[in-house]
Amino acid sequence: MFYANENQFFRNAINAVSPGGYVRRDFLTEVNARVLFKPFLKEVLQQAKRDNQAFSVVFMDLDRFKKFNDKCGHVFGDEILKYIGSSLRLTFQDVPCQIFRYGGDEFVVVFPDKSPREAKRMIQLLKYNMARRPVLFKGKFYKMTASYGIAGYPQDGETIDDLVKKADMAQYASKSQGRNLITLANQIRSRKLYRQLLYATVTGIWMLLLVQTWPDLVRQTQFAIAYLTPRIVKQEMDSVVLKDGVVISGKIIHETHHSLTMEYDVKGHNLSLYLDKEIIRERIYGSKTGAKERFENYVRNYPNPHKDYE
Repeated sequence: MFYANENQFFRNAINAVSPGGYVRRDFLTEVNARVLFKPFLKEVLQQAKRDNQAFSVVFMDLDRFKKFNDKCGHVFGDEILKYIGSSLRLTFQDVPCQIFRYGGDEFVVVFPDKSPREAKRMIQLLKYNMARRPVLFKGKFYKMTASYGIAGYPQDGETIDDLVKKADMAQYASKSQGRNLITLANQIRSRKLYRQLLYATVTGIWMLLLVQTWPDLVRQTQFAIAYLTPRIVKQEMDSVVLKDGVVISGKIIHETHHSLTMEYDVKGHNLSLYLDKEIIRERIYGSKTGAKERFENYVRNYPNPHKDYE
């Protein structure tokens, strides 16, 4: 939006964009149409070069606008765009700047007399206002956020194309790094290096922890295998899991409170093994051997006067 009380520089820019001072606006958001953006930026750039003065270009893209549009319909999408246009105009009504709808849910703000860091403070004010002024639609409030990229003359570029490209890249960086962020064009490289350093640090920590805990991990894996293996043995067999993880499968032929004797097959030969229960972690009775029933009968007939191994 162009303001009637702006100085001669802005009036010259208006005339340069549209002879006679006639300005075309976006009908939905009531901010300047995109067709005026580059001609205006050209005038600002020429003035900045003459006066050796900085200025900034801010690209703004709404977060998850397509999601809202698809879920709630285009009528709601139009209400969001009207809300953004209103928020921009109200926030910057006393600030020398120009606001353009760039396309879809993208907007551009040009601050002719502000450095990127000063422009960032202005955008932080916009974010503050949007956070406390949600969209009201059909009795419900919706909080909208946006991602921002800022490029400044002359540090980020000395041509219109360079400034537009750098601001767009910074806005994309804000979007890809979590949304609702403000990124200066000269921060893109430093943020990338920071992310790479953070990734390398986290990876290094994980590798160190893995090396330190590897023996425990191996033991726990062996324990899990030993614990699960008996459950896939044929149901007619008994299984005994020793405390060191060894699994023995066969048939329990005798069991007392303190020991058991297991018969198992080795290359076609039946062998008997006597085991003290102090070295046994778990025993699993097969459904067809009757070992569990025999031991229960033994317990009833000979109660254990000391510690029970059950």
